[in-house]
Amino acid sequence: MEKPNLVLLVDDDEISNFINETILKGNLKNTEIHSFIDPHEALTFLKNTFDQNPKPTLLFLDINMPQMNGWEVLDQLQEIKEIHNFLKVIMISSSIDNTDKKKSRENSLVVDFISKPLSNSYIQNLIS
Repeated sequence: MEKPNLVLLVDDDEISNFINETILKGNLKNTEIHSFIDPHEALTFLKNTFDQNPKPTLLFLDINMPQMNGWEVLDQLQEIKEIHNFLKVIMISSSIDNTDKKKSRENSLVVDFISKPLSNSYIQNLIS
C-alpha cells in the first residue's frame, strides 16, 4: 500500500486513539493524522475533505462504538461513491468474533481487520 496523505482514527476510546495516533505519527512523517471519538464527526470531516481535495486516505475504524458502530459507518461510506478510489479502511477492534472478520472481508472498502492496538511493525509492513 502506498503511504496515505491522510489517516483517520475513529474509536470511542480516547486512550486507544492517543496510543494509535502516537504510533502513526512515529511511522508516517508528513502525513496528516486526525482522531475522532464520534463517528458522525469523522464522517463530516471526510465528506468535507473529499469535497475540497480528495487524497489517498487510510481509515482505522473501530467496530464497537455507542453512537454508531463501525458497520454503520461503512454503510455511510459506501454511499459516498466519489471517495471509493481514495479510501482504504482497516477495521481495528478488540473483537475476536469470526463473524466480524468475515463481514469485513466482504466489504470492498476494507483492506484488513486487525486487533487493538496498532503496532509499529504493522504500520511499517503496511506502507513498505
